[in-house]
Amino acid sequence: MLYYIDNPCKQGHDGRRYVSTRHCVECQRIATAQARPRYHQSMGYKAARRKFNLTPKGKEACRINNIKQRCRRFGRVYEEHDTPMPKDRCCPYCRIKMATGSSLPTLDHTVPFNSGGDHVSGNTKWICLACNKIKGPRPVAYLLAKLAMQIGRAHV
Repeated sequence: MLYYIDNPCKQGHDGRRYVSTRHCVECQRIATAQARPRYHQSMGYKAARRKFNLTPKGKEACRINNIKQRCRRFGRVYEEHDTPMPKDRCCPYCRIKMATGSSLPTLDHTVPFNSGGDHVSGNTKWICLACNKIKGPRPVAYLLAKLAMQIGRAHV
């Protein structure tokens, strides 16, 4: 909402001012344009955000926001913590070295959110992507049983 006064502002703009802040409309527009990062003007906010999300820092921010949203959705506790990577960088279940492809390291909740688990240091560990896909939102016993079946087939 705007109001008008007879006196111009210090920069000589007309007397239009915002009711809430009492700032000159033209001065506010100039200050806002100068405060924005340069990429907002060239490609737009959404395109800049997509570009940021492709960087390693952006991917990490997306991962953390996803975990926070899931904690809120399931009504679980979110604790900011660092889960240590196993020293040998091997998956604790299948013992495959976690590097690339299907053996990418992924953060797993030992007790899933939908079973009452929280995002705390005692409930998270790094496992490979293949094991995390098998386990899904189930207890660790399910994963161990599936891996035992796969090992049994390999030795037959």
